[in-house]
Amino acid sequence: MRAPGPALVALSVALTAVGCSSPGGDGGRNPEVLEAAASITASDIQAHITFLASDALGGRATPSPGLDSAVLYVGRHFAGVGLRPGVGDSSFAQRYPLPLVRVRPDAPALRLRGRGGAVTGRYGRDFAVVPGREEQVRARVLPFVGVPPERSMDTIRVFAGRLPGAVATAPWVQAREQRVREALRRGASAVIHVLDDPAASGLFADVSAAVAEPARLLGGLSAVAEVFLAASVLEAALGVEVPGAALDSALAAVPVELELSVPAEHLDRAEGVNAVAICPGADPILGLTYVVMSAHIDHLGVGEPVAGDSIYNGADDDGSGVAALLEVAGAFAALEPRTRRSVIFLAVSGEERGLLGSRWFLDHAPVPVDSIVADVNLDMLGRNSPDSIAAIGIEYSSLGRMLKDVARRAPDLGLVVTGDLWPDERFFFRSDHFQFVVRGIPAIFLFAGTHEDYHRPSDEAGRIDMEKVARVARLAFYTAVRIANSDDAPTWTQEGRNVLRVPGR
Repeated sequence: MRAPGPALVALSVALTAVGCSSPGGDGGRNPEVLEAAASITASDIQAHITFLASDALGGRATPSPGLDSAVLYVGRHFAGVGLRPGVGDSSFAQRYPLPLVRVRPDAPALRLRGRGGAVTGRYGRDFAVVPGREEQVRARVLPFVGVPPERSMDTIRVFAGRLPGAVATAPWVQAREQRVREALRRGASAVIHVLDDPAASGLFADVSAAVAEPARLLGGLSAVAEVFLAASVLEAALGVEVPGAALDSALAAVPVELELSVPAEHLDRAEGVNAVAICPGADPILGLTYVVMSAHIDHLGVGEPVAGDSIYNGADDDGSGVAALLEVAGAFAALEPRTRRSVIFLAVSGEERGLLGSRWFLDHAPVPVDSIVADVNLDMLGRNSPDSIAAIGIEYSSLGRMLKDVARRAPDLGLVVTGDLWPDERFFFRSDHFQFVVRGIPAIFLFAGTHEDYHRPSDEAGRIDMEKVARVARLAFYTAVRIANSDDAPTWTQEGRNVLRVPGR
């Protein structure tokens, strides 16, 4: 699981005969489902985790040879059970650019000039920047609303708009990503995210510190630089205080010029990699919709030694989730007949760097994103109470009610499903399901909680409750089958809509 804080920053296997199948009906515990679930065993879970968390894989950092070996292992398992490659016709590996980039702390400079005069921003205090391809930008600042898409107004333009007050929430992430996409569409070279000063407290320092260190940028340098700017600086250039609702009209009425300098250095051109497999659904209509089962395959790699051990093995975080994912994939492969909807099995990298692999997957998905009806995410399943599992986000969608019902009908699993027992930790925003949430896709996150070995070299295979992971995997399997056979796609609850302000269902 990713630590809290702002998130900014070839495998080919011969295809075997596809044999992913499963029962009809509501996806309950009929004999076919029970037989397939019996293939999920603690001994197989142990074998997966023992390999993934071995010292030989060096902690599976994104990117690293150990991560590549882990993805190769997952791809071979997918092929071996008969799943269809999720990337093209013959590959389970989805690679993405992840170059190492650094911005010199003394380099970024920003000046705004408007009716209020020239204003210079203080880097790390008034503004922060995620660099773009253009090192020097001089342009008029325009609002997002009401600007024609033609390029007749300026050769290079900068678009500005306020972000919601609280950072790292679903509305904040949605607004940020939507504005970057729109700026790219309009051919702009930069986008300004205006933040009210209290909301920006700490963000500017965190972002500027992050880009000053060699950091991995998903997809490499974007055509659009992102400027996070205190509202007071823009108001000083405008010469007037601007309520949030009036920002667009003020920018449209008062010319404001931007000068921005953000030189960035490329230190390498590495890649991250996800593993993706598909189990096609049997229904001619519902088979064109997808349930995603996800877990992150990366961890922290080699780091600061603790008691002489420098390999952060990540057995629980998230070897346990990947092991469960592999076993659920095998169970789907054993089912006959197939489920009505298709199922995607997704082992993502870059989670520990800010949910990068899941973001790339959704931005470059092998299927239309609006055809994905749900995500069931598995992260840190193997420690703490043996008889309970938390479902983070249980109150936000119909998936919560479904999961509780599945657990109630499976008393042999010996699992009590709880909600989020640690709300102050904001776990809902810290694993890969959140990338689905910000795109309006109902998601739920199975999680057993952190522990004293979290993000330490001592998170090793010998400390995992393998039997618990197997039982949670069976619960996830029953739930995925239920979703995949349901006439109706999962929906957000009213609480989910109110709290997350999600688009779509």
